[in-house]
Amino acid sequence: MANLSVCRSLHSECHQENNGLKSEIQILNATNIQLCSDVQSYLQRVKENVCAPGWKLYNDTCYFISAKKTSYGNAKRACEVRGAKLLEINSNEEKDFFIRKTEEGKYYRIGRCFPNTGCSSNDRFVEYSGKPCSGGNCGRIGFICQTDAIPIPEILSGLRNICSKIRASIES
Repeated sequence: MANLSVCRSLHSECHQENNGLKSEIQILNATNIQLCSDVQSYLQRVKENVCAPGWKLYNDTCYFISAKKTSYGNAKRACEVRGAKLLEINSNEEKDFFIRKTEEGKYYRIGRCFPNTGCSSNDRFVEYSGKPCSGGNCGRIGFICQTDAIPIPEILSGLRNICSKIRASIES
């Protein structure tokens, strides 16, 4: 009989301990979710600040779009002063991004538009060819500069992955 009483007492203690641990796990899960939410907010703020004010981030590159009308030489110098170069469009996606970000009916100087991008004379980008320019978009027009974004430290990217794993384990 004494053994049964001891077993019941131990079972009751284990049950109470188990309930206490479950409560602690719920609190830790809630804390982890809040911390991950804070990390995500911080990462978003960091991402928004990897480019200088007035510059736009696209695919780890910062871009400065100027509607200020200027010559090719002045546009090139304006980019260099900013630690950048005239835009080189490397893909259709990049071209489409700039079509969305620039004003319709205006032209912008760029450094180069690679052939695989489908850039044409109908687009609003004028690349430097080194040859005399002809047509209505050759004078003083706006320009677009590009430079590498400030890299987000590796540890911050790692935090994003850790938070994804924590959320997945909590939700399962």
